[in-house]
Amino acid sequence: MSALWPFVNVFAKQLGISSMETGLIFGAAPVVATIAKPLFGAIGDRFKKKKIIFLFFILLNLISCACMAFLEQKRPGRPVIFKCTYAGTSIRQCGSVNAHCNESIIDTFKTIKRNTSDLVSPPTALFNQAPAEIDGSRFEECYVECEIHSFAHGVKFCSSILGNNAPGVCGLWGCRDNFASEYDSHSEHQHGSYSDEEDYSDPSLYLQPTILQFSVQLKIWDAIFLPGLHGDVAKNCLILPVETVAFEGESGRAGLSCLNSSILPYCFIDCPNNPALNSHLERVVEHVDVYGSVNFWLYGTLIIFSFVAMAVVASTGDALCFQLLGDKPQYYGSQRLYGAIGWGLFALISGFLIDTVSGTKLLKDYTPAFYLMAGMLVLDLVVSYKWDVKEFDKPKSLRRNVSTLLTDLRIIVFIAACIIIGMCTGLQWNFLMWHVEILAEEGEENCDVHDTRVKTLQGLLSAVQCFVGELPFFYLSGWFIKKLGQIHCITMVLGVFGVRFILYSVIKNPWMLLPVEVLQGLTFGVFYSAMTSYANKVSPTGTSATVQGIFGAAFEGLGVAGGSLVGGLMFNAYGGAQAFLIFGCGAFVFAVLHCLIMFALNQSSSYRGVQLGIRETEGQEMHQITASNLEVDSE
Repeated sequence: MSALWPFVNVFAKQLGISSMETGLIFGAAPVVATIAKPLFGAIGDRFKKKKIIFLFFILLNLISCACMAFLEQKRPGRPVIFKCTYAGTSIRQCGSVNAHCNESIIDTFKTIKRNTSDLVSPPTALFNQAPAEIDGSRFEECYVECEIHSFAHGVKFCSSILGNNAPGVCGLWGCRDNFASEYDSHSEHQHGSYSDEEDYSDPSLYLQPTILQFSVQLKIWDAIFLPGLHGDVAKNCLILPVETVAFEGESGRAGLSCLNSSILPYCFIDCPNNPALNSHLERVVEHVDVYGSVNFWLYGTLIIFSFVAMAVVASTGDALCFQLLGDKPQYYGSQRLYGAIGWGLFALISGFLIDTVSGTKLLKDYTPAFYLMAGMLVLDLVVSYKWDVKEFDKPKSLRRNVSTLLTDLRIIVFIAACIIIGMCTGLQWNFLMWHVEILAEEGEENCDVHDTRVKTLQGLLSAVQCFVGELPFFYLSGWFIKKLGQIHCITMVLGVFGVRFILYSVIKNPWMLLPVEVLQGLTFGVFYSAMTSYANKVSPTGTSATVQGIFGAAFEGLGVAGGSLVGGLMFNAYGGAQAFLIFGCGAFVFAVLHCLIMFALNQSSSYRGVQLGIRETEGQEMHQITASNLEVDSE
């Protein structure tokens, strides 16, 4: 799965899905997994069919991920905002450009070499006028197409235009003067005042968009970058002043100004005579009405199927692994480390191949990732089919055994801690790679060349996580658990997550994130071994898959779901650095709370010396859990 899964979130960008919608999808998927893991775990325990369930969900994962390859990707466009004020008009685009590159970027627009005989003028079929004389040194001829998605905003734009240079479409909406007073009173009554960003995202305003086409002469020598805000996120905005405007079907070309500031936010521009400007403005465009797009629902459905399949495979596979280990559960980490090897190796190979195949193209070609994923999952099916596992007899009272287990307050607190760690993991899994891409755009030292190695870097991050982080710590997890116990391991993991996320928030060079990923060994390798061994330890005979499913559902279902949803909203509102900083501080707070609660439980007279008659895992001797002994056996 590592050939595709580390990149599946940023793949959504090429489908026109924003970080907020991606967070919603990856918030919903673990919720479904919360139901699926214990449900299919109980079915496997009850009917002794864990291996069949294991194989079925590997196949479901293969089909779901393979179908993603056929989703239609958005073609790159050049989205801009057309802003009209009393002082004149401008074309603007805000993005994640490092401020130190501003002058260098603008110089490429001004110094572009071209043959004046090859200059492209507006097509006379589109604009009912003679081609304008183009001063290639001062003005840049560009074509703009804007979508007006609501009647109210169309009227606002038309009623604000000064002079007689309004587009013909304004006449279709009636008298501009009458509409002006009607719109102003309606706007004041409904909203109090008008702002540039007012109501553009209100789904109730979406109609069949009206297309407005026009040509502009940009004052290229007056282009500047200014700091701006997109929501609460600071952006670097390119401002291109407009000299003249010629609307489709109109005979004249003139300057354009507006009584009140008015913008058309959904515009696209093409400057055929200036490839440097075109290249800089090129972006993967998000859907305006993302919830109405087919891609959003297809991608979301396939992600949910794949996520559920991976979740059930993980919990069922852990139960089967502990069954085979029998009375030697401390060797679980030594088995699980081979998953880290596979993940790190193929994430690195896949990232390198994606960069190699994609070259300098804006859209990355994920074909190698899909082929690698499909081939390895087919091999996985064959190997797993040959896996000889022994099923234990079903428990006499599965529900009563599990219900008794979940009445212990110490276990409830442990599960709650798993949920918090799951939230941190959800943010890291789903938005670290997104954050890396933003840092790569903002921090390019060479302003003339876009960093085409970002997928290789993302693959290297996964490789460091696995080979330097998870691999040794899965092997050493038994030592950590023996020395600290599962409970203290959980406190340690929360604290390390705090350190890790705060480092994410302050590092500006994405390549400097590589040494930070060594902490993956503690935040996942030690944590996952502690969680699964604890679940294995406390599960009554014949209930291992069910209990593993419950603990796994708490971690991935509630935790990862919450982290994905909250993280997506914060990422979209405040940016990656702030989101990681807030989560990091929160992880420190919960580490302290977890330590204090467990200390209080240890000191509580109601828990001191209390014993619960719970069996250890299948095939092991009866083990009495006490308040002072919730650690893995020394054996």
